[in-house]
Amino acid sequence: MKIRNHLIMLLLFTISVYGQSTTKKTTTKKTSTTKKTAKSKTSTGKREIDKLAEKYKGKPTVDFSTSYVELHGDVIISRNSELLPESVRISVKGATNKKAVAEFLSQIVAQKKKEGYKLSDGVVYSEENIAKMLDTEEMNVTMKKGDMYFLLKEKSDYGYKFKSTTHFSFLIETGDNVRKGVKKAAPKLDF
Repeated sequence: MKIRNHLIMLLLFTISVYGQSTTKKTTTKKTSTTKKTAKSKTSTGKREIDKLAEKYKGKPTVDFSTSYVELHGDVIISRNSELLPESVRISVKGATNKKAVAEFLSQIVAQKKKEGYKLSDGVVYSEENIAKMLDTEEMNVTMKKGDMYFLLKEKSDYGYKFKSTTHFSFLIETGDNVRKGVKKAAPKLDF
């Protein structure tokens, strides 16, 4: 008798599960639940600055190549008072190959454009234009995407009149304006 009752219960359960999976209403419900889950995963994902900081965490220096030479940069991750990353900066000092610097800077601006950053000026930052700008001793580029920003600052050191080598120093920085300036509330004084 017990086995028969169990078999009947199992049969009823199978029929009810099969019946639910073939109705449109239940299928639509399952699909919409899946979409909500995907949306919540997207909205709870890491901020862009967190991903970038994680990528360069523990790397005080970074080497990157161009068609001409390899460049070496120092990595600085700035954190706010809550110890959350607010910007990641790579600075290169004393590069001597103008073509390598122009190539790298044009590629990084193009990459940021692809990522959705918008220029604050109407200048075209091609490799040729950047090479010309390097002759002016300073170059500043600002790009924005929502709360994020990208800075590029370059300074050329032509040195003394008879110095044969020009040195190029530049920095690139990606930061999150929401994270900048966040300060913890000061603790109350118990005196």
